[in-house]
Amino acid sequence: MKRKIFGNAAEKIDTYEESMEIEAPVSVDEQNAAREQIKRILESFIQAIAPGVEAKVSYACGPRTTVYKIDMPENLRGRLIGSQGRNICALRQVLAAMSGAAKFRAIIDLVV
Repeated sequence: MKRKIFGNAAEKIDTYEESMEIEAPVSVDEQNAAREQIKRILESFIQAIAPGVEAKVSYACGPRTTVYKIDMPENLRGRLIGSQGRNICALRQVLAAMSGAAKFRAIIDLVV
C-alpha cells in the first residue's frame, strides 16, 4: 500500500503498526518461574542490606496478583524501608517491572 505522506512519516507509521502486534500470553510455568526469581532477588537484597539476618520471604498467588510477604526483625525494617522510603520504593519499582514482563501484578507486604 502506497502512502501519500511526505518525508519519514510513512516509515514511522509502518514501524508503529508493526510494533502494535499483540504478544502471546505468558504461560503459567513462566509466571511461576518469574515469581521464584523475584523471591530470590528479594532474599538477596535483604541479605545485602542486613547481613546475617534471618528474613523469610514468602508469596501468595491470586488470579492476577502476587503478594510477597517479608518477615524480618523489627529493628532492621528501617534498613529495608530506607531514608524516606527510598529503598522500598526502588525495590517495588524493580518488582513491578519484573512482574509486568510476566503479566502479573506484585505487591510487597512487610509483616509486622
